Amino acid sequence: MQQQLYMMNESLKDFMISEEEVALSDENSSDCNIDDCSTNLDQVVRRIALSALKGLIELTKNNDRWSVKKVNEITCYSKHIGGRKVLKLESFIETSAQHLWSILYPGDNTTEWNTQCGGNEIVYRVDNATDIICTISNALGPIAARDFVSARKAAFTKGAYYLASQSIVTDLKPEEKGKVRGENGPCGFVVTPISEDSCHFVWVYNSSMKGWLPQVMVDQAASAALIGAHQRLLTYAKER
Repeated sequence: MQQQLYMMNESLKDFMISEEEVALSDENSSDCNIDDCSTNLDQVVRRIALSALKGLIELTKNNDRWSVKKVNEITCYSKHIGGRKVLKLESFIETSAQHLWSILYPGDNTTEWNTQCGGNEIVYRVDNATDIICTISNALGPIAARDFVSARKAAFTKGAYYLASQSIVTDLKPEEKGKVRGENGPCGFVVTPISEDSCHFVWVYNSSMKGWLPQVMVDQAASAALIGAHQRLLTYAKER
């Protein structure tokens, strides 16, 4: 399947990464910020982005000991990890993996299907598969708008497309006065081809909104918003 997709779309070569490269990623990558590392900027971003990919793979490798519920065609898993509620939504979509991937990456049209997203800005690009992105999260009930600045990695490995990200601290996008900056742990999307016109989709939400609102309120609002966005994505992918 991997070779077949490569032949269908030569640009897929930009995202190819071996399982060995992922396994050898630095365990301390997520602790390294651009502003306090003497390492070359591109190397730091690549290392943090690769750490995000490794974390996303770990979160999606199985569903053992995750709480589960069904919402229409979406299976919703949740689990508290490191004091944070991580959500994992899974569904099958009647569209090709390549088509869904083109919607998700680079993310120029995210606001067309995700009303919670106020826009994506690529702050710095390392290469065609690695960048720093700033995502605006619109206000959600009592939760004010947030921004998230993350190192992002697009990859094709283990027979699936991965779009992984996690927070990074950098003077390239300093925090703005009066605006709360959220924090992402390893999170993102996984698209696995099933046939020429169907695929399996996983969306992992692993974010802290920061601020002072009760965590139960934040978790409930985030879960409802994520399920709604997931459902709109399913419709959007089928109609395009």
